Amino acid sequence: SVKVRFMYEIYCLFIHPSIHFINSVSPEAILEAGIPRTVQHLPTSLQSSFQDCCALPLLRIQKNPSDLDAWKPLLLIPRMLLQPLVRGGKADIKEVMSNHRKFLNYQWEGLLDLNTPTALKKPSNSDVERNEAVRRLIRCGEVSRAARALMSEGLAPACEDTVTKLKKKHPARDSDVLLPSSSVDTIKISKISFLKALHSAPRGSGAGPSGWRFEHLKVLLDNNITSDALHTACLTIAAGCLPSGIIPLLSSSRLIALPKKNGDVRNIAIGEALRRITSKAIC
Repeated sequence: SVKVRFMYEIYCLFIHPSIHFINSVSPEAILEAGIPRTVQHLPTSLQSSFQDCCALPLLRIQKNPSDLDAWKPLLLIPRMLLQPLVRGGKADIKEVMSNHRKFLNYQWEGLLDLNTPTALKKPSNSDVERNEAVRRLIRCGEVSRAARALMSEGLAPACEDTVTKLKKKHPARDSDVLLPSSSVDTIKISKISFLKALHSAPRGSGAGPSGWRFEHLKVLLDNNITSDALHTACLTIAAGCLPSGIIPLLSSSRLIALPKKNGDVRNIAIGEALRRITSKAIC
């Protein structure tokens, strides 16, 4: 839209105080803040303004894929704009619309609070929550996954012992990330392959560390501006040309521990939605 293009030009031409604020937030601080709870399905009445918000960082990524000032706001959008709707009525919609206007006016500092406990609730194996998860998957049309969830033995207990077992399976990296050489052939992903990968992404999948879900990304496909820019972002991920400050965020995963009969745990890693879609499009 004309408004988004105008706001984007302001974003590119001026060093807004919000840029300095976002730059002051380190990747370590974002990861330590925990995984934000995000709404699974964005109401139709909010999708257009959400597309406008996402267009600001995405257009800047499209212009300069190595721009850290664009990638970081993109990965922080779920924390600022995609919190679950508490009441689900007009009051909630009005509040979210107000947050969208604040984002478009670069009032980001008031939307992002890493000190507020936004992490996911501790896992529960109660029948009530399991049944609700099964119903949610059925509503999404994921009947097979719902059946597996119904037969599941639940999650491993949330304790230090489980954390220790997970760390043994995922030891810390002992060296820096090796970025691809400029002489390496760039992986090409056609727009058709990208769209096919995102449209076929499973519904009801868990969010990655940033809170982005496939359902959120699918909303951006209804707008040509955000769709094209999102494709460029995935091309940048595939080429390995990301700014170094964003690599820890995109390469991190959310770990879920399932109990084994021998007392060990089986780990499931849920990576960033953008990275998973990129891998899917490549394959």
